[in-house]
Amino acid sequence: MKAVVVGATGPAVTSVPDPAVALSSDVGACVIRMTRAMLGDEDRRSALPRQAPVTLGRAFVGVIDAIAPDATERARDLRLAPGRRVAVHPIIRCGTCDRCTSGLGAHCANRRTLGIDRDGCFAERVAVPLSVLSAIPDSLDDDRAVFAVAVSEALECTRHVRVEGKAYVTIVGDGLSALLSAMVLGRLNAAVRIVSTDGAIANSTEKLGIRHRLASEVGRRGDQHVVVDCHGTAASLALACDLVRPRGTILLRESREPASLGAIVGRELRVQGVALGSLVEALDLLSRRQIEVAPLIERRIGLADVPAALAAPGHLATLVRGD
Repeated sequence: MKAVVVGATGPAVTSVPDPAVALSSDVGACVIRMTRAMLGDEDRRSALPRQAPVTLGRAFVGVIDAIAPDATERARDLRLAPGRRVAVHPIIRCGTCDRCTSGLGAHCANRRTLGIDRDGCFAERVAVPLSVLSAIPDSLDDDRAVFAVAVSEALECTRHVRVEGKAYVTIVGDGLSALLSAMVLGRLNAAVRIVSTDGAIANSTEKLGIRHRLASEVGRRGDQHVVVDCHGTAASLALACDLVRPRGTILLRESREPASLGAIVGRELRVQGVALGSLVEALDLLSRRQIEVAPLIERRIGLADVPAALAAPGHLATLVRGD
């Protein structure tokens, strides 16, 4: 089958073994036929040349193609069967370490991530455990359902801090994660705004009714109750520190480079990392049209176009069709 694999010479479309050949609970309890995947910044960062080849791709939806014979009973318990449309959580947990068994499965000591250290979804079919699947409501089409992973990250912000009643909430970012964070948090606080550095998303914020300012134009008075950093760079964290009030909260959606912690100590700031959230909650939000993601789709491509797209910058969503 075809897949986008990154190796020593970078990403390329190549032929790889069909995962159904080795289907078992040890390898992957089921095979998903990919119908839609999302190409994001995480995939671009993972596309750097490496010695150990891996199929790229982190976020996708698809149809259950096959289930391992030794996993059929478990599948019945989960009401999963061939032909069912599902969204796939990209974090594979072992389920047996002390973190998994104590309710910290999101921080599994043996976790593996699709497209990074386990073959990902830029392929015709993908083998994954049943535990990472969430059924897609019939009312939700694939183009919107594929946003579930990204929306779950935005929803996770609300688990760490209340934005209702907070006078000032700012999101620092220039891309899709900033827009989705504003859409999700804006449902709870109408004062949410985005502060961006390059203005590339200005047209999108205007169409979506999201408040937006350029970082070069915004006052740095240290009066924001909550700042969400969707960049994860030293510069973006410094900007967040300038914007947030003393003893305020900074939520980190990304972590791309080391940063100075002086302002965090001096102003007694709370810094909270934010990881992936619940796909079930994200799918429910999308199916009820509580946020509308269609305007965030920049382009649709096939597997053959993925290598070129990985090399190109993108501020909105690029959807990959299953070929």
